[in-house]
Amino acid sequence: MKIMKIHFYAAVMLAFLFFNSSTEANPCDKILKELAASQMQFVGCMVRKSSPARSCTSCNIEHSDMVGNFSVLSSNANCSKEIFNKNRLNIAYNMQKDLTDLWNKGFCDDCFDNNGNLSNETETFNKFSSNLTDCIELTPHDKICTTCSPHYDDLNTFFKQMDEEKQGRICFDTQDQMNTTRSHWSKDLKCCQRKYNFTFFTIASSIFGALPIVFYLGMYSYTKRMERNHEVLDAGLNTGGVPGHASTSRNIQPSRTSQIVERPIRRDSSSDEDIIDKLKKKRDVPAIANTSEPNSVQPENVQTVKKISKPQTTSGSIGALIDL
Repeated sequence: MKIMKIHFYAAVMLAFLFFNSSTEANPCDKILKELAASQMQFVGCMVRKSSPARSCTSCNIEHSDMVGNFSVLSSNANCSKEIFNKNRLNIAYNMQKDLTDLWNKGFCDDCFDNNGNLSNETETFNKFSSNLTDCIELTPHDKICTTCSPHYDDLNTFFKQMDEEKQGRICFDTQDQMNTTRSHWSKDLKCCQRKYNFTFFTIASSIFGALPIVFYLGMYSYTKRMERNHEVLDAGLNTGGVPGHASTSRNIQPSRTSQIVERPIRRDSSSDEDIIDKLKKKRDVPAIANTSEPNSVQPENVQTVKKISKPQTTSGSIGALIDL
């Protein structure tokens, strides 16, 4: 039995010496194992604290350990050269990068100050949230909205101020907690009854509804006015367009008119009255003889010519001849 115990202890010592010699020969494996363990602990913490979201405030220690182990590995030139960029996947580096991006995406650093403790904003928010939670739990259901409304207003106002100051870069735990509180307050407790203003909607609907009516009324009025204008024009044409009255007064043969205009007048041989009488006689003879022709002057026109007043001066007589 003693011999067996001796052999057992010897085997244990040899295994221990072999393990130590192997780790001393390749220290990068130890660093890599520590990094893998810290990454595993960080991922487990983030998943466990995901709902309700307490991943940032509850997993800060695991995140710090992971970052420290990765810094040790990166600072060792031999280990980083041996582990990083050795294959296409580059698992150690890409895993650390993805976990760091997850932490930064949630603005988890905003939950803490420079010393790693919870920031003043986070503690104040947690205080307001605790006051509201205690009020809801201790108040009867039918009086929650009126009794706990001041606590909810304090929490909501503080979050809005913090959101404006940080431009939306708020710790994910705080954001998720505020969203959950608002949903519980409005949907579950039904304490947020919004009053909608339908004034603008009513005015807009009335305007758009009246536009077709105004359009059709305007078109109807315009059509009626145009019809009245056409009736007036038609009545004027019917009364003023009698054949043989107004239109025939201009039905004079162009050849004879041109002869009257182009015929020279001798002012020195006779007076203006003699000239007008001679011209009237010349025009009366063919106008009466050719009444059957289509372009002849009608008796009414002849009478009109005879009623021309005698001019006072020579220039007036010439103007009357041209008008004839």
